[in-house]
Amino acid sequence: MTVTRYYLTEQERIYADNNQLHLIPAADQRNPEELSEFIPEKPPERVYTGKYARLTKKYLIEQLATGITVRQLAKKLGMPRESLSSKLFEYGITEEVVRGHEQTRDC
Repeated sequence: MTVTRYYLTEQERIYADNNQLHLIPAADQRNPEELSEFIPEKPPERVYTGKYARLTKKYLIEQLATGITVRQLAKKLGMPRESLSSKLFEYGITEEVVRGHEQTRDC
């Protein structure tokens, strides 16, 4: 059994969104040349656009440099503390980074 993978065309996406799946042809009903035009060389990259994507490294460091705790900052931002901690880890923000920012700001 051969598995063929392809991406839906714009029209087929519209059919899928409107629950008209019967209008989308199965892979074995398609012409092989037709399939190749729908398969990109590289799948599209997923970009995180969640509600915490706006938090920049600079902003987080500046907020923590004011002396606010991670728990207080998470509450201020309306997000779980664990999510904020994950974001800090992702950006490589440690106490040393925050202290370094405080020292450069005081000069």
